[in-house]
Amino acid sequence: SVALVDILSMHVAFLLFESIFCFLAAILCALKNSRDKKAGVTVTLLNVMAGLLLFFDFFAYVFDGREGAFCNFMEKASNLAVFLLCDLFLGGVVVYTCIVLFGKFSVRRGHPTRIRNILVLMISVIGMILVVVSQFTNLYYAIDESNNYKRGEYFPLSGFIAIIGMCFIFSILIQYRKRILMNRFLALFSYFLLPILGAFVQFFFYGFAYMDIGIALSVNIMFIENMVHQNQQISIA
Repeated sequence: SVALVDILSMHVAFLLFESIFCFLAAILCALKNSRDKKAGVTVTLLNVMAGLLLFFDFFAYVFDGREGAFCNFMEKASNLAVFLLCDLFLGGVVVYTCIVLFGKFSVRRGHPTRIRNILVLMISVIGMILVVVSQFTNLYYAIDESNNYKRGEYFPLSGFIAIIGMCFIFSILIQYRKRILMNRFLALFSYFLLPILGAFVQFFFYGFAYMDIGIALSVNIMFIENMVHQNQQISIA
């Protein structure tokens, strides 16, 4: 219907504009003279990843159903990148969470959350391996002869794996929440809340990238909170 086409067009346009915002945020964060270099670098990388996630999501919608060798390549490459980046985000966010809470990320003995850090990284790697396997088995999705994206039988598994990793990160955040101010806690909590809400909606309303948008919005919140925090630190100094 015309209404559905208009909604889809708005959705695709939003993916592009949100992607551009993430890239601009990454540039701004990289140029800012931050006192906390580790946090600044990590937030910059998370924004780059979010920008790439939505950029490839945008391409996946643009080339979906368009025939031709180039369109087929772009459709496959874009969907592959989207699924890989969703799992890669787990590693990036657990690193940032530990930097905010403890000043560093580590998997060495003596770090308070060593086991959970390792588990999150392992889940991230396992998730990416399954994405690669899916390219040959259609585990998560398939691209048919008309270059249309179709969900696979085990598509929910991709979101379930990411949610398990998020739960470990959330457990770290809850256990050590008193080490940070409420605004920092809420910014980190958004990574747990928004993507899960997006995944829930996306499961029932097929055709829109709500989980990916949730991830990107949570990264935007982390970026804004980090900028505010750095400005407060400078004013105190």
